[in-house]
Amino acid sequence: MKTGFLFFVSLRYFKNKKKNRHFASSILSILGVTAGVMTLIVVLAVMNGFQSGFISSILNISSYHIRISGENSGYKDRDIISKIERLKSVSAVVPFNENQAIVKGVFTEPEGCIVRGVPADIMDRDESFKKSLKIESGVFSVRIPGTAVIGAELARRLGVSVGDKIEVLSISENAAAGLKPIKRYFIVSGLFKSGYYEFDLSWIFVSLSTAGNFFREGKDYPVTYGIKLVNRFRDEQSIDRIKKLIKGSGLSVVSWREYNRSFFDALLMEKIMMMLLLGLIFVVVGFNIYHSLRRMVYEKIEDIAIIKALGASPSALRYIFIVEGFLIGLFGAAAGTFIGLLVSININEIFSMAEAFINGVFGIIQAVSLPFVKGSKYSDFTVFSPMYFYLTKVPVTVRLPGVIVTVFSAVFASSAAAYFASRKISTIKPVEVLRYQ
Repeated sequence: MKTGFLFFVSLRYFKNKKKNRHFASSILSILGVTAGVMTLIVVLAVMNGFQSGFISSILNISSYHIRISGENSGYKDRDIISKIERLKSVSAVVPFNENQAIVKGVFTEPEGCIVRGVPADIMDRDESFKKSLKIESGVFSVRIPGTAVIGAELARRLGVSVGDKIEVLSISENAAAGLKPIKRYFIVSGLFKSGYYEFDLSWIFVSLSTAGNFFREGKDYPVTYGIKLVNRFRDEQSIDRIKKLIKGSGLSVVSWREYNRSFFDALLMEKIMMMLLLGLIFVVVGFNIYHSLRRMVYEKIEDIAIIKALGASPSALRYIFIVEGFLIGLFGAAAGTFIGLLVSININEIFSMAEAFINGVFGIIQAVSLPFVKGSKYSDFTVFSPMYFYLTKVPVTVRLPGVIVTVFSAVFASSAAAYFASRKISTIKPVEVLRYQ
């Protein structure tokens, strides 16, 4: 039997549901698919936004795309580094060193911190570093010895601001005396905010020479070279070229994938588990479609028997119901994708509207109750208050592969449910059904 005829019958059944009780179940099935697709797209967009922000902060500020280091690495490796800088895949090479310390400010309670020494011209060397580090107060300047740039959250904990003095305590490795406690005062020249709480709470930037002489007094200090790539996903090709340049120098190379493996693996597992949990929506919708089409097979058994008597094979008849399940999944996925993308792109505006509505309702309640309740004052409601959340707006990143996988999963679940529901057709015998018709 021709496929065109079977597709025509499928469409007729789908359209004619408006005249019977199956219309409501089909609408509910479509709405279920729509809700599942919309939820998955919105959740993945927000999750991608948060993860992209974290990854960007880590790679642009802390770990870089590739690290080159060695036990005695320092400025003696300038010739090698100059060759690396000339590679087309490299956008910046930044020498740095870092050590742990304790810092005290106006408040008596000390805080643990990481003191990172960077070149004085790092803002000119590394454009991505400059974009990722927002200066809230003062300037990013470590050219003058004894100046430091600290995180805004750390400054709040210490009770200091631009121009104030902080005391840094650590352990120095002296060539003659060995390990000894050291202390030095720095003047805060600027406060930065990266959007990553850990950096803003515990990082201090000073000049590279200051950090080296402070922690390794009287001894050559090691330097790690952070390399930024034009395309961080082509790190393996760049590492192969760099290994050829540093061969025999005693330096080692590590990629951002290896250096941050535990953190990135945790983010990947979080995304997979979230997709699996939200994917259960499709399982529920699939059962709904299965039972709906199963009932339809029983109620249309006479029609099925007639078509089967005319020569249609069981597989051809199953095609009718599979097409219907496919259409349910397709319409639901299309509507869910449209609504999901609309919500994702405008999610911050939606939250603003919700805040305005809630504040308006509470404002009316306060105005009505003011004569009866004295001294009460309503504070504005915010979904993401800076008092509780370390953000002012929800980051959103919509990725096409994730949208495609979501749509495909919805259509596949609907089609699979229709297939299993239509398997009953193979047991229908036209002679027995039409005997008394």
